[in-house]
Amino acid sequence: MLLATAASVIASQARISGAYSMTKQAIQLVLLPRMRILNTSAQEVGQICVPLVNWVVMAAVVLATVGFGSSSALASAYGIAVTVTMFITTVLTFFVVHHVWKYTLALAVAATASFLVIDAVLVVSCSLKILQGGWFPLVMGAAIFAVMATWKRVAANC
Repeated sequence: MLLATAASVIASQARISGAYSMTKQAIQLVLLPRMRILNTSAQEVGQICVPLVNWVVMAAVVLATVGFGSSSALASAYGIAVTVTMFITTVLTFFVVHHVWKYTLALAVAATASFLVIDAVLVVSCSLKILQGGWFPLVMGAAIFAVMATWKRVAANC
């Protein structure tokens, strides 16, 4: 019980910190409207709290937990989310290696191809679980993308 509680606290901190960071970056890129961002430390840069994001994440976690009803049902959603994130990160790594670090195309491909193959195999294997809950992170991602794309288009026309 103690180990599960500790794991939950660590996972929730990672989720909240990531949500804060991504929200702040999205606001700076004009992909989301301005929100109240609180700096929680006078000494550390980047220690922030976004109260609205806190409430949205809490509501999403509660709805997902109630909606799925069990940890095994949530595992399918988690698997898709993690493996697709790994795949996208590997693709983005290629662009950093090639365009930012200025490595040759051959070296950039060599540096990322093996990881991309492994990530692709994991995504394909997890895709078997899309109907058992793996659809959830895909729908959430599409909804967040729609909000951001809409906000960007509206902000550009104002």
